[in-house]
Amino acid sequence: MYIPMYKNRMYENIFLNKYGHLFEHEKIMPYIEIIDLKIGKKEYNEESIVMHYDGLINTKYFIDFFTFLASEYSQIDTTKLKYSLDLRSETTDKYIKRLKSTKVSNKAIPVISIKRGREKLLDVESIKAVIRNLQIEKEEIAVRIEAFLYSKFKDVITSLLRESDYLFYDIMEESTDPFILDLMDFDNDDKFKKIITSSPRKRDITNASYLESGYTDLIDNHLRKDYKELFFDGSADYSGLKDDLPKAGGGGYGAALAMLYDFKMNSYYTITNKDTKDGSAGYEFVIHELERDLIKKKLRLNDDCLAYQFIKDEFIETGKNGNYAKWNLVTLIRQLSEIKLSTKYYL
Repeated sequence: MYIPMYKNRMYENIFLNKYGHLFEHEKIMPYIEIIDLKIGKKEYNEESIVMHYDGLINTKYFIDFFTFLASEYSQIDTTKLKYSLDLRSETTDKYIKRLKSTKVSNKAIPVISIKRGREKLLDVESIKAVIRNLQIEKEEIAVRIEAFLYSKFKDVITSLLRESDYLFYDIMEESTDPFILDLMDFDNDDKFKKIITSSPRKRDITNASYLESGYTDLIDNHLRKDYKELFFDGSADYSGLKDDLPKAGGGGYGAALAMLYDFKMNSYYTITNKDTKDGSAGYEFVIHELERDLIKKKLRLNDDCLAYQFIKDEFIETGKNGNYAKWNLVTLIRQLSEIKLSTKYYL
């Protein structure tokens, strides 16, 4: 099972709107981190935003009302993150009520997110209360916990989760090495479903660090294939994007980067215009490189590739280069397209 994770920013919402019908139950199920209740110009509440995603996504999906530790992300745009910031210090009762808003949907699986940024949920009794209250209302729930906290709360979580529930064990940007003792505790007898969760594309690696044209070794995707060896039922990550939040400021400069997942290699092929002064205009070079026969053949850029269809429609046929956000959208489309085409993944 693969769980692609999305923050509900503009282009992730565009992606879910156009491609949400392509997910497959118990094969590819999306995980949505709610950082804002506004989509476009429309304001939602928790119930209505869940029903919005219900209309886009055919499968069951995970909903995480997202907050974060202040030191985790740099240069954030607080004006776009008021919702998430307000969740840091909310009471357990308010958090339970927020999670129960998913009752309006038979598809939405609420995620109890246990992390250092959620101040009022870092004791055993609070965790017990949230899990038990939510299980009364929902046949399936999920718990996501930062790996650094797992040993402290393992007993209460594992004793309460049912066969229908999910555990997301989140190593974030770390390798599995620091958590080897935790990982040794997992086995095939665990009654709940287990998803190892990570963010393999590091936030501190800039676009210009990636290869001008080639398979990058800066992103380690081994958990997408090796999760079974660790006795997990699936893996989750950010589909080739960083685990990042809206930034404040920005001067428009930077390396134009295309990041295209290749399922056969379990690696990302990157095309980068290294001249950061070009900014998004550098995507002219990226598109020219993508159109080379050698690259098209290597990456199977044909009518079966949803990302290449998008590139043709949006850029090649219009003569436009696109911007960073649109090329992030290409990354998401390619990821889904490759995994759907590669049935061997599920054998």
